[in-house]
Amino acid sequence: KGREVAGMHVNWLPNLASDLFYEFMAYRHYIDGLGSVGGHVIFLNLGEQIGMDEQGNPTSNWTSFMAAGAGSFGTKLSETSSIGFNFKIFHQKLSDFTGGSEEGQGYSTDFGFDIGYLKKFRQSTTSIKMKKQKKLNRFFDQLTNIYDRQNKLSEEMLSIFETETARYDFIDKQKYLLEDLELVREKSLPYKSMESYLTIDEKLVYVLSDIDILINSFSVLHEEEVILSTNDNFKDSVSIIMDRILFNLMEMETIRENILTEVESEEIQHNDDKFNFGFSISNIGPTIDFVDVDQADPSPTNMRLGIFAQLYNDNYNKLNFLFDANKLLVTRYPMMDWDNDGLVGGYDELGNESILKVGEYNADGKKEYDSKGYMDDPWYLALVTAWLDDWYLGGDIDYDDDAKIGGWTWDETMDSDFDGEVDVDELVEDENGIYN
Repeated sequence: KGREVAGMHVNWLPNLASDLFYEFMAYRHYIDGLGSVGGHVIFLNLGEQIGMDEQGNPTSNWTSFMAAGAGSFGTKLSETSSIGFNFKIFHQKLSDFTGGSEEGQGYSTDFGFDIGYLKKFRQSTTSIKMKKQKKLNRFFDQLTNIYDRQNKLSEEMLSIFETETARYDFIDKQKYLLEDLELVREKSLPYKSMESYLTIDEKLVYVLSDIDILINSFSVLHEEEVILSTNDNFKDSVSIIMDRILFNLMEMETIRENILTEVESEEIQHNDDKFNFGFSISNIGPTIDFVDVDQADPSPTNMRLGIFAQLYNDNYNKLNFLFDANKLLVTRYPMMDWDNDGLVGGYDELGNESILKVGEYNADGKKEYDSKGYMDDPWYLALVTAWLDDWYLGGDIDYDDDAKIGGWTWDETMDSDFDGEVDVDELVEDENGIYN
């Protein structure tokens, strides 16, 4: 939440040249109920380039650079999942002019977008609160048990005053109860940040102090072997202390209701992730070209997938497992016979026979041949086809670039090395042959 601004300046490869540098500036703003919006600007100065003609004679120099601007948006889909989008425009200036007989421009302006998704497999806020309330109820149930034990023990102590004996066996029981209460108090430490904690701790301190007074008082009389029934003043003071102990313990039930209500309304700020899964696809966009549009290259669309797992955490030490993988979602095919007619091309786009070779199609109107010697799928197809081998999608490959599949056959009588395998010098022309 909130706003953030970040910037960076780096002298890039300072030992190579003094005019290479990288600039970065970013801004992010959170909008309540919507998500986060932001953007960044990148500038990479490639320095001054020395111009020369075909003969190596100096010409005018120029400066090369790359720049990009992006706008971003991210929002939560649920409490444990989110999605983000990024749109960017980038300009790459490599030169002011082309060389020799080349036509076109030495710079390119293109666009692309990214998409990302993150899923956190962790307890929901509701589940965390319910778990916390369950632990608190268990804590207060232990205090209720101590109240019942103390109430019974108080009755036993007061009954001693009605007898003419010097029995003090209840002192050990009171000591055990004191130890148990101290352990219960320690269990309240995880709730130290809650408003009701101070009240709980204050009450427990009072109870522990009063129990300690009881034990010490009875221990002194025990050493002196005093008969309790003969000491009315002591009985009155002890009764007051016992009532105070029971009252403070009884008050815990009221605090229980308050602290459970507090848990229900509290906002969970920190929640350690147990297992996360995320993936992103970046640089989705059209082809990028310089000088010659026909030699455009696919945008470097890339998919990244990662997982995170917390294996151990004791609040002092953590052991995590991280794994990520990248896949380039770009598809490039060699010339292939897609319709299995033995020819690569041979038709125009309408399916009519053609004597031309460059840019030819098959009889179904699918392009099979290009002057570049390869073909690229557009990005929206490459997202799927990049995962498959060529032979899943196309037909036989035109290895010798003659726009035909086959055309040669093996003449076994020419197997001069007697190895029973096909060699190039053992092939003869045959329009029905299966070899290239």
